Amino acid sequence: MGWEELVAQKRKALAELIPEKWRIPADKLPVDSQHS
Repeated sequence: MGWEELVAQKRKALAELIPEKWRIPADKLPVDSQHS
């Protein structure tokens, strides 16, 4: 298992800890080109 897979698993586990009502909808998140 590569580190990318480990990171993906950790992110998924963390995301599942956040209640649905607290999450930001994907259409409200900035697109990747706006990050830097």
